[in-house]
Amino acid sequence: MSNFLAIATVTATLQAMLDAAVREDVAGAKATIVRPNGSNSDLPNPGVNIYLYQVTPNTAWRNADLPTRAGDGRPVQKPRVALDLHYLLTFYGNDKQMEPQRVLGSAVRTLHAQPLLSRDLIESTVASSALLASSDLAEEVELVKFMPLSLSLEELSKLWSVFFQTPYTLSMAYLATTVLIEGEQPPQRSLPVRVQNITAVSFQQAVIDKVVSEAGGNEPLVMGGMALIRGERLGGEVRAVRVGEVDIAPHNVGVTGISVQLTDPNLRAGVQGVQVIYANGSASNVAPLILRPAIAKDLAGNYEISVSGVVTDPQDGSRSATVTVKLTPEVGQRQRVLLYLNEAPPSTPTMRAYTFPAEPRTADADTVTFAISGVEPGNYLVRVQVAGAETLLETDGSGTYNAPQVTI
Repeated sequence: MSNFLAIATVTATLQAMLDAAVREDVAGAKATIVRPNGSNSDLPNPGVNIYLYQVTPNTAWRNADLPTRAGDGRPVQKPRVALDLHYLLTFYGNDKQMEPQRVLGSAVRTLHAQPLLSRDLIESTVASSALLASSDLAEEVELVKFMPLSLSLEELSKLWSVFFQTPYTLSMAYLATTVLIEGEQPPQRSLPVRVQNITAVSFQQAVIDKVVSEAGGNEPLVMGGMALIRGERLGGEVRAVRVGEVDIAPHNVGVTGISVQLTDPNLRAGVQGVQVIYANGSASNVAPLILRPAIAKDLAGNYEISVSGVVTDPQDGSRSATVTVKLTPEVGQRQRVLLYLNEAPPSTPTMRAYTFPAEPRTADADTVTFAISGVEPGNYLVRVQVAGAETLLETDGSGTYNAPQVTI
């Protein structure tokens, strides 16, 4: 999900996209983001002005995050809000030279040819603005799309009436959908379910039905493992299997199944799409794959987890520290990483659990640092979640989770 800078990032990226288009098509044109009734010196001449005049809830996504809290009030997942952004595009210039109409044509052509904000364009816009430096809109699963709104003459006149004593100027309205903004409060995650008694039945014919591990249908997919793509009509001249943004040569190809080895160092942990790409240019549907991260072990077989800088609060006895974890595969610079600490057995009746976000990273790295605080002293099971996928826990002979652990 995106943080609170998502709306501003959409506006800035739209401005950058239209500014590049109108500058190329109309001499001296530019794109601005001011009020249509602002100072004439702020409005473009010629050019297009982009104004966000209304924000509405997105009806398709607004209830997708329920429930966000357990019965006792504890957060179980981060709340998110889904919004649609309504923009008024106003076109300025010399009417005798038909500049407003030429700028309008350039803007409409651009938004029709590229109706969504690409990740590359968003990242370029964020990199050029210090105000948006911490925006993570480019990592959002749902890309923002634009579509023109058909406003009647009455609706258009009502819209312009809110700009006091401002004469009507050639304009169009566009809808940007969907912008998802997620809350910052970290949820408290329970221990994972060890056995899942879920049966999936396909209700329609699909190219890819599911992606599973070669070790078994319920086993997790990990780096270095073999993934089995099961479905129908998968045979043919397969050029590559695309996992996320990485193309991998298949291991075996059959009509109902394809196997692929997950060893490419460019792979990243998390939930990502799998698609079969054929030599003739066609492609299968996209199916989900969850690549689990793993906590690395040293030559002695010990988990590479370290705790340093432990400080005890003199008021309540809780402790603060820095926890460093080495992971495989590498973690992307912008991937969201969380540390889960669950009290290890034998534990108190309350089963203490804590969640902490990772410290910011300046590049892709295999080592992630977490600043923890307010933790009661004790032994804790350690899990790390990367982009929605968690590391695994070990069990003892009785089936009780027992590793990896740290002592705080």
